[in-house]
Parts: sequence; structure tokens; C-alpha cells
Amino acid sequence: MTTADMMCRMGQLLCRWALSQSPPMALHVGVDVGGVSCITLSKNKAYHGQAYVGARVLCCSAQHSGMVHISSRAKENLRAVRFASMIVGKGPTFYLDAFTEVLKEETIKTTKLSSFGLSSQDARKMPLEEFREILLEHAVEISRFGTGGFKTLHQFYEDVVLTEKSYLQLVGENLRRFVELVRISLRFRAANGKQKELRIKSVMNPDGSVRERNLPLAMVLRPSDAGAWQPAVETCFEVKFGLKAEVQKLCFHIDDQAYSYEETIADSSTIPSIPTVYKTHSIVILVKNTSKAELKPIGLPGGEEFETNHHGQHHWTWVEIVSNKEEELMRLLQSHGIDFSSRSFAELYEEVYEKRRSRLQVVDKDLVRNLRVIKVWLCVSILNCKHVLVVKNKQKEGAPEIRELRTLSMQMREGHGWQEALRDALYQRLGIPEQLQRDELDCSLVGRRQEVEYSR
Repeated sequence: MTTADMMCRMGQLLCRWALSQSPPMALHVGVDVGGVSCITLSKNKAYHGQAYVGARVLCCSAQHSGMVHISSRAKENLRAVRFASMIVGKGPTFYLDAFTEVLKEETIKTTKLSSFGLSSQDARKMPLEEFREILLEHAVEISRFGTGGFKTLHQFYEDVVLTEKSYLQLVGENLRRFVELVRISLRFRAANGKQKELRIKSVMNPDGSVRERNLPLAMVLRPSDAGAWQPAVETCFEVKFGLKAEVQKLCFHIDDQAYSYEETIADSSTIPSIPTVYKTHSIVILVKNTSKAELKPIGLPGGEEFETNHHGQHHWTWVEIVSNKEEELMRLLQSHGIDFSSRSFAELYEEVYEKRRSRLQVVDKDLVRNLRVIKVWLCVSILNCKHVLVVKNKQKEGAPEIRELRTLSMQMREGHGWQEALRDALYQRLGIPEQLQRDELDCSLVGRRQEVEYSR
């Protein structure tokens, strides 16, 4: 078990105890990973760091009591508990019920093929005949391999033992195949304001025939990666397209809000007799700067088609992402004679349709952008003098954005009251957790007012 496994199991036990009390206690448990530091203040110890703050935020934001609220970072570090059923929350985060049984090591047997998803040296050396015997031992109909569109036994052997594209496990008495995938939507904003996505157009088979695909980029995680998709994606871009890690960090941005994770079990169309569990990470990567010369090999900045020869010849293309909302927004702006750059259009689209922090409406034939903003005066008395926290300067993409002193402010989300907006602003801007806000800050609403002005 990893540390994250042990914390989740401890959280389950604490929740079980809380629910068994009379009356039941609504206990919230958060599990995160990262650094933790300790300082001593007046003989008392205080803790801070990513894991501490993350776990505290998970506790405060939990929508379910009696469950362990797990961050996506912590889930990637799970081994034993990662096979337990969980509820997918926002962020994304995950909820583990107090009474969900976590299979013990003696229940999840891994034969010689893997150990909780981590390949062993024995599996790498396993000969084909021994692999065949293991399948027969567990009532797999090996006669079906190589027929009706199924892979041959040797191809299956290569996938599991040699290339590690999947792994096998015994759950109870049943043999299961696990495949962990990462689906990558690489996108950029074209000069016309439309988003385009990278797709595999076609693949040339060894016999010279061409197979049409039209699929986004995808990759298989090896069992040794154990859910750590970020470094694997970085390696994928470097191997497939020759983009170094430094270039990726400079030019790409992973959209955390678009991340999703799903586990499904189904009969495979290529592997007979063994149910397959698909563990799928779906991510969106945005190209921040298409003009960099290092991105020319992938057809940027213009979104041209290109070819690669890694494990066969692949033909790639950039496909426009069809969105009726984008068309609607563009027509609305054009009908009111509003000129805009592709960057401004992308920011407005994200604000209105994705983050839903503003809305557009026509007032007396003028297009008006409505948004709600919370302004926070964070006051403290220092040496009997009142001080107010202000933003001295702010930069966006290296350019100064604020030229005069301003109080802390942030756009409010749709449906949020001022208390929720205040909580978000203090945490997102200053890193103050909700519980600390409640314990140490005295908050009150000063007033509301409406202002009309041209946006900068």
C-alpha cells in the first residue's frame, strides 16, 4: 500500500465510526498529496504545505458526508484502493464511500503478469508457452484467438508481456484485462477565431494499405506508469513529434477544468473471453503560442497537415471544432459592428459559455456585457493604524495589466451569492482556506451598486 492508500483506508474507518454513533456524525475527510512543513508558534506546532491545504479544502468543499474526498493527485498515487468503486466529483475529485470494500491482496491475485499494475521482471521474461498455460488455467478459450477479428495469441502476448499495453489480474476467480488510456485533445485558436483540434487522418499499414482514422490523439499508459498520465503525455509528445519538455511547458497549457476520468468494463472487440476494464483519462491541451518555430513540425501556426513516421507512417490534420455557440457569438458581435481579435474572441467565449461568469444582452440596440464582480477590502490594524490590502501590480503573459493600486476583486460565478464569491476570492487569490476564513476573519457586506463603463 502507498501512503495515499493508507490515508484513504484510515478515512474510511473514521467515517464508519462517525456513522455508527447515535446520532450519526457528519464527518468530512479529505485526502491529498504533496509537501507538508511544520513550524512552531508559541510552543504550538502549525502545519502548512500543498497536502495540508489541499486536504483541508477537500474537507470544506465536500458535497457528501461519511465519504473520503480524494484529490486527482492522490488518486494517481493509489495502488490497492484505486480498484475500488468511487463517485466522480467536481474538479475532478473522487468520493470513496465508508463501506466500499477494498479488495485485499489475497483477493486480487496478479499471477506472474503484474503486481497491482506494476510490471515485474518475471513477467518480462515469461515465455509464450507459460503465458498460454496461465490463460488455459483460468478457462480462457484460446482457440478463439486469431478468428473473427480477434488478435492472435502471439499479439495478445506481446501487448501484455512485451510492450505492456495492458495487464491481467485475477479478481476473485475471474481473469480481467486492464487498459489505461489517455485521450488528448490538442487545440489551438485559428486566425478566424475558430478552435481546431489535432487528429490522426490516416495510418499506413505494413502491407502498404491506408486506414482512415479521423481520431484525436490517444495513448496507452503502461502498468508501471500507474495513473501518472502527465509525465507520460510529456514523453508522448517528445517521442511522436520531437517536442522537448521545455517547449511543451512554454507553448502548451493543460485545461484542468476539462479533465475527466472514467472506468468502464466491457467485452473487447479484439480480445475474446476476458472482460476488459478501460480506465480513461480525457484531457484538453491548449496551444498558448502558435508562432513558436519549435511547433512547425506539427503544422503550426497555420494548422497545416503533416506526417510522422514513429511506428509507421501517420498522416495528421487539424480539424475545426464545430460549435453552434461559437457561430452564434460571432454573428452577435458582427451584427453590432464589434471588431475583435481571435484572442479577445476566445477569452469572451470562455467567459460567457464555459466559465459562465458573464452574459450578453441587447439593451436599446446596444450589446451589453453583464457581469458581477466582488470587491474585497481586507483590513487589519497594525500599530493602531488601519491598513487595507491592495494589488500593487499584475502581469498577464509578461505584460503589465494593472497600472494603479486596486483592492482585491474577482468575477463572480453564475448562481453564487456574495458569501460564496468571497470564499472563492480569498482562496483563489490569497490561498486562505475556507475554515481559516471562518475562524479568523469577520466578514460583512458593505453594499451593492451597478456601474456601466467600457471594458479595457
